[in-house]
Amino acid sequence: MKVDFRWNSFSILGSFLILFFTAVWASAQEKPETAEFRIPNSEFTLSANAWEPLEEIEKAADGNPKTHWHSPWKKAGTYPYSIEMKFREPQNVDRIWYLPRQDGGKNGFILQYEVWGQKADGSENWEKLQTGKLPYGAASRFIFLKPGTWSALRLNILEGFGGFGSIAELAVFRTDELLQKASGLFTDGTFSALKTDADGNLPNDLKEKIDALRKETERPDIQKMLQCAETLLTEEGKAAAQKNVLEVLRKPCPVAESEFLQLGFRWSRFQPTGRNVEAGQKFTVCLEADPNEPLPTLLIQDLRTYDWNKVDTLTLQAGWNTLEAPRAGILYIMNPHNENAQKNAPRIRFENVRLHPFFQLGKTSAEEWKAMMEKENPMEMVELASSRVLLTFSEKNVRKHLDDPQKVLEQFDFLLDTYARLMGFDDSDPNPVHHRPKNLLHLVETERGFMYATWYRTAYHFDAVKPVLNSEEFIQNDWGPWHELGHMHQMDAYEFEGTTEVTVNIFSLTMQTALKQKARTDTEWMREETTRYFHDPDRNYHAEGDVFMKLGMFWQLRMAFGEDFYPRLHRHYRENPRHFADNEAKVQHFMKTASLISGKNLEPFFTAWGMPMADETLQEIRKYAPLEEKIWLDLDFSNP
Repeated sequence: MKVDFRWNSFSILGSFLILFFTAVWASAQEKPETAEFRIPNSEFTLSANAWEPLEEIEKAADGNPKTHWHSPWKKAGTYPYSIEMKFREPQNVDRIWYLPRQDGGKNGFILQYEVWGQKADGSENWEKLQTGKLPYGAASRFIFLKPGTWSALRLNILEGFGGFGSIAELAVFRTDELLQKASGLFTDGTFSALKTDADGNLPNDLKEKIDALRKETERPDIQKMLQCAETLLTEEGKAAAQKNVLEVLRKPCPVAESEFLQLGFRWSRFQPTGRNVEAGQKFTVCLEADPNEPLPTLLIQDLRTYDWNKVDTLTLQAGWNTLEAPRAGILYIMNPHNENAQKNAPRIRFENVRLHPFFQLGKTSAEEWKAMMEKENPMEMVELASSRVLLTFSEKNVRKHLDDPQKVLEQFDFLLDTYARLMGFDDSDPNPVHHRPKNLLHLVETERGFMYATWYRTAYHFDAVKPVLNSEEFIQNDWGPWHELGHMHQMDAYEFEGTTEVTVNIFSLTMQTALKQKARTDTEWMREETTRYFHDPDRNYHAEGDVFMKLGMFWQLRMAFGEDFYPRLHRHYRENPRHFADNEAKVQHFMKTASLISGKNLEPFFTAWGMPMADETLQEIRKYAPLEEKIWLDLDFSNP
């Protein structure tokens, strides 16, 4: 049933970590204009290469957010617009704070930029320090730089909204040297590993360094880092810290992915964590990420009441995030950013959260799974996951029906591999339109309906989950889940009226074929009904109500032209996307495409099936070789 509701690993010693550790402190500053490390405006001068009269560069440093500098109105797009900050004395700086215009206007919001620094060694040479993009909007932003000493900084605006540039306020900050000392104890941005020598040994004076820093400041952020360092001095502490660190996956936006691949439904945007929280629970998340790049978010979803919409999104910043759960639920990561937008894949560390049973294919052993299921589970939910599929079901049903989590997940992966071949997907293909979806297929419980597919998930009534959770049922009697997961692969391009519940079963039948099972279409009733249909002089395929009889037409194309017919058809549709004015245009295009893929004039085939052809369609397909066999009379629907 179809229900239509309609991120390279980090370099340990690279400049990225310097940017990150800078952001750990800066992200906590709500009022940069009063921050301790802000360089007073009196210590530098501002200049610009262009401005609109009465909106000169001085307006970007007057302390008044209601005024702003603006590029010339009549010279839109004359990039770059350059803003130079010349220091009276060389300064060790690590970030710029930018406040967009606050008057309600949009023109000039900085979208793309670069920052240059003039060396303070007397050479007056300039060095590029940072390039990046900023999200559209009026919220203030930090631009983080690798700490260094400079005579001047230059902000080049490479793109702004409307072809302009504008700035309400601009501020520069000195490097936080105390933060650099504390962060220098670690090798990573999740504070889960300490720096060692070439032989892997910790410095002999490490404990003394920690104690000295603790006496030097009472800042909470520094104290938190020192607490992490002390914990890592023990083997138990190191193991616990590493266990709480997850690699954040870079995945495409589900909307963009489904449109790009022409899938009828969006796949799940969630990355499971195996963690959950209760309502009002305070917990900590440390995000290791480049603060100049888009960041992942955290979601909390409670599926215990079968309400998919019980979800909250929590914004994360690079560094420490102290959060309070607005609701009880499972924690998921959402990171819809590709390698172009997010060159450095983030890592995330959780503290003070709960674990629920979470079996990961290729990672979780049978002994670990047994131990998980023996522990108390206040969330009363269990999850199973491979790199392709995520199952979220009640503990009650898992205990009742699940026989072997590894076998179940392997079978799901077999099904999805089978469907990927049917779709013509190939990750080695140079054309990315033929790569498999990167998002997950999510299966959940529901109290409404029986089984259905919709955006982001397929759902199964709590009394009908055995075929999903039991490996024997999945193989022997699992048409339902095969069918629903088929819906997640359907292409709208040839899903014309009356075929939503028809073309989906091309997938189910392909799974039966892969398992060498008796085809659901291989019945005397199917043969008799199809024969009766062909003897009806007024037959009209579009008016026929039986979905299995209608499936016969689509399956005969596979029977006649081989198992690569549909993979080639799907690849052709993806390579040649088009918009159809109406349903009839979609039908006519399918008949043209089927003829193209088969290399045959399929006029007699579609005529026999009661599919009228337009003159333009006939003219196009008559250039192909004639169809020599009456393939529509082959009623041997058994599997090859």
